Amino acid sequence: MIKANNLTKKYKNETIFQNLNFHAQNGKFTIIQGKSGSGKTTLLNLISTIDDVENGGSIDIDGTKIEGLTEHKRAKFRATNIGFIFQSYALIPEFSIIENCTIPLTMAGMSQKEATKKAKKIIKELIHDADESFFAKTPMQLSGGQQQRVSIARALIHEPKIIIADEPTANLDESASKEVKLWLLSLVREKQICVIVVTHEKDYLNYGDILYEFVADESKKAKSILKEPVCLSH
Repeated sequence: MIKANNLTKKYKNETIFQNLNFHAQNGKFTIIQGKSGSGKTTLLNLISTIDDVENGGSIDIDGTKIEGLTEHKRAKFRATNIGFIFQSYALIPEFSIIENCTIPLTMAGMSQKEATKKAKKIIKELIHDADESFFAKTPMQLSGGQQQRVSIARALIHEPKIIIADEPTANLDESASKEVKLWLLSLVREKQICVIVVTHEKDYLNYGDILYEFVADESKKAKSILKEPVCLSH
């Protein structure tokens, strides 16, 4: 699904990592861990097509060579193929739950009526007791766990092939965190989506299939290196 090879990223005079290789597959829950500042978010920005691929690196996503795309084409590819889940939920506080979820569809040209119908269906898959009163609520009227599930629904609204999540449960209590992890796992198992999560939480090792870990580069050629992937058995 995602084949990233020989990635090198530099900021100012510091090399964050160099000649990095990263692969992720459909139907697999991939975890990326490492200390703060080690390069996790930098790698996410590359594989999610937000940042340019430089220095001879390559990223192939389901047969599309990302390094050959213009910024406009990368943005279009990203909007069609990748869903994002953030630590902060990134919901618009003034908008209702249903309005938050329909934005990606209406921006893509779908009618409000069709977008609303699709959003309600996806929200109900994640929050079984969601009803019209729930759809009308604003984000601040929901618990943290509910807000994160709404953000997952929004990420799924355009049926992406890839879900990228950056510390998605960092702000949640233990119960809500477990619920979100189980939902992410269900996306992998039932929908065969490629899910990639960046996290500090060791508990994710109980849910993931593949672990990548950033560690310090002892050769000092770069700040970090990405260790060979580890298959997680449960």
